[in-house]
Amino acid sequence: MELAEAERLRDELWKMASLGPGPADDLTAGNLKGIISALRDGDIGADALGKLTAIESGFATLFSVRKWKQWDESGQSCKRFVLDDITVMQWCIERYLKSKQTPLPLP
Repeated sequence: MELAEAERLRDELWKMASLGPGPADDLTAGNLKGIISALRDGDIGADALGKLTAIESGFATLFSVRKWKQWDESGQSCKRFVLDDITVMQWCIERYLKSKQTPLPLP
């Protein structure tokens, strides 16, 4: 996966997060699954894949009133965790892609 594509998908995740907290409609849920699948199918590294799993779980909570109300009354804490995970995932992708471009030094 190219960095530009990862950034575009990150921006799409940010837009999805801005729709919460609250129930997601079918179109939003479908778009979210597509974005997550595209990231999973890309070569983004193990650390980013781990964060992607946390992001997917976070969205499930963010789009469920019953679940996000366990965090706080407004759901903003849950939303902040999802946004933070998206930021960390992007950083992991950047590091991973950069490491693939930089050859390891010979001893």
